[in-house]
Amino acid sequence: MNFLTLLLIFSMSITTSSLFLGGGGGGGCGCMSSCGRKKRSIEPPQFNNMESKDTDILCNSPELRQLIVQNMKDTPEESGRSLSAILEQHGEPFVVVCSEHRFSYFIRHDSEFCGVRNGTHYCQAFAL
Repeated sequence: MNFLTLLLIFSMSITTSSLFLGGGGGGGCGCMSSCGRKKRSIEPPQFNNMESKDTDILCNSPELRQLIVQNMKDTPEESGRSLSAILEQHGEPFVVVCSEHRFSYFIRHDSEFCGVRNGTHYCQAFAL
């Protein structure tokens, strides 16, 4: 009888501590609330001085918007050349893209940028 009791206790300890034999020590209990992935909230970025009008795409510089509007031409190519030349005169390096179709772009919110649409095409300027 003693031998059977010891064998039973031994087999139970192996089964509960072995993952292979169906144990695992957890008893099927899930992870407590303190373990696992912790969700942290992050505040959305602040976009100061953002303005958008019907003819604009997105703009954070009224002065840049005015320059783009005044220097857009009949075609995207002419507008791109005109805007590049006028922005180069202002001394700050800009990238100018003009196209008949809208496009997606990603830029830091603290960079100066503006996009404007005339009747036929869009132009965007981004400060480097």
